[in-house]
Amino acid sequence: MKVKNIKCSLFFQRIEAPRSKIDKLEASSLSQHFIVPFNPQPIPNDAPPVLPRITATSINGDYDLMLSQINVQLTRKKSADLDTDFETVIEEMKNIVIEIYNSILQVYEAEILYFGINCLVDIDDKTPIKTLQNKYLKNINNNIVEMNLRYSTIENNKYYTNIVLSNITEYQMQIPLTKEQQQTIVIDTLSTSQFKKVNDMIQINVDVNDKYSFNQNSNYRTTNEEIDNIMNVSKTTLKTKIAEVLE
Repeated sequence: MKVKNIKCSLFFQRIEAPRSKIDKLEASSLSQHFIVPFNPQPIPNDAPPVLPRITATSINGDYDLMLSQINVQLTRKKSADLDTDFETVIEEMKNIVIEIYNSILQVYEAEILYFGINCLVDIDDKTPIKTLQNKYLKNINNNIVEMNLRYSTIENNKYYTNIVLSNITEYQMQIPLTKEQQQTIVIDTLSTSQFKKVNDMIQINVDVNDKYSFNQNSNYRTTNEEIDNIMNVSKTTLKTKIAEVLE
């Protein structure tokens, strides 16, 4: 099993000029986790609000932080302990996310609307389509070459839990490429006959968020308690899905 990525996102009411308070953000409790100074991004003020205005890297090098006008994202970089102990990593992220939550409230006085966590996991499987078909789609045609199963549920009448199960194949180029060729190559114009298949996998994507609560009530605002609950639901759901696929 390989945990490829874990990303947490806080969405808030639009902040018009986040870079104007970068010094206050650097002086907040985030300086305990991230290298100061932070990195203001040289993009126009009228650029799309979702584009990052400020970025930062954690002191231990494990995390990337991106702050736009409407959200802040914390991404855990790939490392060995992410595969072996993702529950501990999620707990660690929970503590950092709560620091981010408090800092955004303190520095920008922005109302934080909702929160989500996304976990992406790969599981080695020599016959991923057959495995998924036998578990979830037994009555479907056997001549399947690609599978992508997505479904959503509502947990505790508060949270969306979105699950995506799919087959993934890793390929490796069979011919060496120069640095210039690597920069100019267009994957869509290449035949897979030019690649060597390295591995087949089942990919699990688990996304849990309280956007459901916000959609039901425009006055809803996420809290530290909800962040804690959502991350616990994420851990439980990920463990359940991994066990389900591996059984």
